[in-house]
Amino acid sequence: MVDESLKIKASALSLFLLIVLVVCIGVPVALAPTPPPPPPPLNSGWASKPPTIDGAFFPDDEWTNPQLEITSPIHTYVYIINDGSYLYICVDAGTVTGDYTDDTGNALDGDYCVLAFDVGNDGLWTEDVDTVFVLGYFSGIKDLEHNLAAISGSPGSLKLHCYASEGEHLGLAGGMGFGSSPTTPIDHRIYEFKIPLNLIGASPGSTVGFSSPEEWDSLPHDYNGGISPRHNIWPIGAVWNDLEGWGDIALASRRAVGGILIPVAKVKILAPWMAVALAAVALTILATKKRR
Repeated sequence: MVDESLKIKASALSLFLLIVLVVCIGVPVALAPTPPPPPPPLNSGWASKPPTIDGAFFPDDEWTNPQLEITSPIHTYVYIINDGSYLYICVDAGTVTGDYTDDTGNALDGDYCVLAFDVGNDGLWTEDVDTVFVLGYFSGIKDLEHNLAAISGSPGSLKLHCYASEGEHLGLAGGMGFGSSPTTPIDHRIYEFKIPLNLIGASPGSTVGFSSPEEWDSLPHDYNGGISPRHNIWPIGAVWNDLEGWGDIALASRRAVGGILIPVAKVKILAPWMAVALAAVALTILATKKRR
């Protein structure tokens, strides 16, 4: 009994000395790695005219300002615009370390691109709500696959809903090409998406969760002959089964049509001068009437 008591006291003393060493001497203690903070939202631009969804970058006025640049392992520019009905995305996988091999095998044995959306932006994988689009070859034909969160509800589980070619969703389209762009004269992979806003629960001015997560090998995936496939991940550290690490797309609001908007501050400054101008007009009209 005495030996057991001594053992307990010795253990307590050892723990106390360890705490003293950590606090007073600064003995390093291994801590769990802190995940990187979420990136700022990607700000979609307003589409003054809808781009042609054909997988070809030109004419070059279709896509002007990239919202995202990924430099490794595939140097890629991502262009994002929207109008009142659709979200348009172009993934230009060129420049320096671009996708310069035209791998035409069916996904997953060829080139493809994946866009994943956390509809509702709640960080939860919601059955029949959260959506993943895959643009690639299916049975030898270029098509856009539309997937929904599966009935299992476990993060990352998917079920096929339809293909764009089936026409179930009006306007849903994807274009996958191999050509040049303003960033890269060498032929390379170019992907274009047209996604109805109602499929991702979004509207102009709203925000939707978005990711190119690890394990789905997306944005885009370069099969690279199957020898050393490459894929971009965004945000850094994002994984397919943890939506808390995903990013956002902030959709542009509809542009004002007609009229000129004057800031309130300027209106206050101009008010006295506007009153003088109106008085001058009134005097002119009165003088004209008197002469008549």
